[in-house]
Amino acid sequence: GDRKSANPLTQLLFYAAAILSKPGGGTLCDSIVCGVPMIFTEPLAAYEQANQDLWVQQGLGMAYADFIKGTDPDKQLETMRHNIHSLQQRLPVITEIL
Repeated sequence: GDRKSANPLTQLLFYAAAILSKPGGGTLCDSIVCGVPMIFTEPLAAYEQANQDLWVQQGLGMAYADFIKGTDPDKQLETMRHNIHSLQQRLPVITEIL
């Protein structure tokens, strides 16, 4: 992402270890743009559960309950961060499309 043009909250996300949030669409976009893994709280609706399922399946995030059961949180986050960065490399840059 472009850190200079991001709003102040998004600028902070570039430096975050993870985003702890429900799996809403806007937060998932922040996750991809900023390269930050998601740690999910409980989804509020069926579409949020579908969002979470997709993120977990792709290795981009995990449920909080599963995260705290892990024995190496740094390794878990690094693996998810690597998966996000790999995905970023395959995504088009929107300014090149417009």
